[in-house]
Amino acid sequence: MLFGALSILYLLGVAPARAAGELDLSAEDETSSHTGGSYTWGIEYRQPFSEHLSASFTWLNEGHLVNHHRDGQAVQV
Repeated sequence: MLFGALSILYLLGVAPARAAGELDLSAEDETSSHTGGSYTWGIEYRQPFSEHLSASFTWLNEGHLVNHHRDGQAVQV
């Protein structure tokens, strides 16, 4: 909800025009001696709103090993 409100303020022109967002991607092979192999990947977008305020959204996929369900999302302001 807060992220949505900040996004609306940004679209209304509260953020300076020079504040560009950042997009990070990561990927890696994952292996386990007990359950075989898989892969991991993540994506994160950060948007500055001012010199001291920014927001980010992260989506993290930590692979598909047996009994390993730590995938998730995170929002930070």
